[in-house]
Amino acid sequence: MSVTILAGDCRERLRELAAGSVHCIVSSPPYWSLRDYGLPPLIWGDGECSHEWETALGKTQDTPTAFAGRFGDGNGQGRIEKPSERITTTTGGQFCRLCNAWRGSLGLEPEPSLFVQHLVEVMREVRRVLRDDGTVWLNLGDSYSGSGAGGGGNRKGNEHGQHDAMVEVGRPGVTNGLKPKDLIGIPWRVAVGARGLASGTVEVKRRDSDQRQQVPLGEIVAFLRRAVEEATEPTA
Repeated sequence: MSVTILAGDCRERLRELAAGSVHCIVSSPPYWSLRDYGLPPLIWGDGECSHEWETALGKTQDTPTAFAGRFGDGNGQGRIEKPSERITTTTGGQFCRLCNAWRGSLGLEPEPSLFVQHLVEVMREVRRVLRDDGTVWLNLGDSYSGSGAGGGGNRKGNEHGQHDAMVEVGRPGVTNGLKPKDLIGIPWRVAVGARGLASGTVEVKRRDSDQRQQVPLGEIVAFLRRAVEEATEPTA
């Protein structure tokens, strides 16, 4: 038995896999606006644009890279060395003034809707590589609305340096009717998807049927209640 470790931008590595080739995917992506892992920023958006980046949003901080050493040699013989260099990261990232692309790390988006958009982008590629009988396990916790105050300091790591780059970040203030310390509903937003939120609908698909139905957000609770009642009604 051999083990191959593919390290890098998950979007790029997923594109290297054949469609319908994966049996099981288990993922625990960064929770929104919780901490900075000290990873180099990625570009989310138009890959063809020359990009002119606007002033960085949020806090700018100098952090050690998470994995400065080599991680894996393709045969499962991986090692994590202590960070040997530092990079400058911004908790809110940067927007391109030409195409509105965003440069930053997943989980550090300035708005929860942008985090949902990026995570849905990843999950579309996950769906492409998943077999028809495959399963996906997505561990995603919720986040609290913040007041815009900063927070947190460095989190110390172990002898291998896995956590040396973790820096807790303060959550930005969240509008749209949410108060400080309100749960934002990140898992539900991801399940519904950015397109569903924009259209005000939820796509419902029963496991025992191929039919899909668009249900208005304001009617989803009543719809699910009726579905549960119908499924649990005793047969005559």
